[in-house]
Amino acid sequence: DFLLWRQGTGRILYFAFAAYTAQRCMHMKQTMKDALAVVLFLLLFPYFAMSFWQQKHEEASSENDSLQQEALELTAQLSEGSYFVYWEKEQKKIPSELFLVGALAGSIDSSCETEALKAQAVMLRSSLYRKMQQEDTKLAELTTADSSYLSVAEQKNKWGDSYEETEKKLLEAVSQTKGVVAVYEGMPVMGCYHGMSAGMTRDGAELSDAYGYLKQADCSKNLSAASYIQTTKRRKEQTGELDAASVKKDQQGYVIELLRNGEKISGESLREELQLPSSNFTWEEKNGNYIFTTKGIGHGFGYDQYYGNLLAEQGQDYQEILHYFYQNITFDRME
Repeated sequence: DFLLWRQGTGRILYFAFAAYTAQRCMHMKQTMKDALAVVLFLLLFPYFAMSFWQQKHEEASSENDSLQQEALELTAQLSEGSYFVYWEKEQKKIPSELFLVGALAGSIDSSCETEALKAQAVMLRSSLYRKMQQEDTKLAELTTADSSYLSVAEQKNKWGDSYEETEKKLLEAVSQTKGVVAVYEGMPVMGCYHGMSAGMTRDGAELSDAYGYLKQADCSKNLSAASYIQTTKRRKEQTGELDAASVKKDQQGYVIELLRNGEKISGESLREELQLPSSNFTWEEKNGNYIFTTKGIGHGFGYDQYYGNLLAEQGQDYQEILHYFYQNITFDRME
């Protein structure tokens, strides 16, 4: 009996050991497979990552090539024509329509809707061609005092990596309105524009009868804009002595004139000199400083860029937008 028990126990131990050994072998094989999979992943990951990056890079390069090609074609189209600008800053002659692209770049936020950009392009072109007609010339001589034109190098510096996309957007705004001007009583208008009115644009009669095309337009939605009210601090030594009792304002609250150091100065001149956001301002004196509170951006006459962009977002085209701010005008095309 003891021998039988011993033989049985031996068989049981043998099979248990065999099963354990087989299990260990399977575990080792699985471990080796897992290890091999990790090694393969580490070896192949750089390849797949490089392939993915290369694909994205090629797509981006292709898109940039397409933008550059379209920009070249539009630039060639805008280079045609018989009107030119002599840009004194760079001392060179530039086709007028091509000049307007740089002027557009320096005078309005490029993120605006296309129709808002087109409205701005028409304002710039109208002023330019008005000058040419008044001087009976096809070559307008302009300085930095006349235009906020940005060269290609300045545009690239301003927009960086988004230059190609932004350039194409501005080129299209000028191209799609090529030659179009706003006309009043047979002459292109002086294309007045500003960043944002103080809730209502100003009546052109404040300037003179020659600006009868500038009307008051309700822009009350501006009041909720983040940049509608701003504060600016200036040292009293910089501003001079300002006489609050002498201030004359229009109906919209824009300062027409005031006394500084006992002498008259226009609100717009003071705004430009002190680099205030708007000529719609009040101030308080505190610790040797003047704290100015301004409403809106700019002088308030003509095309309100902020509100014009809101109209563009609502689906209005550039002519409808300009009719909102200008009265008794038509649109003509300069050939």
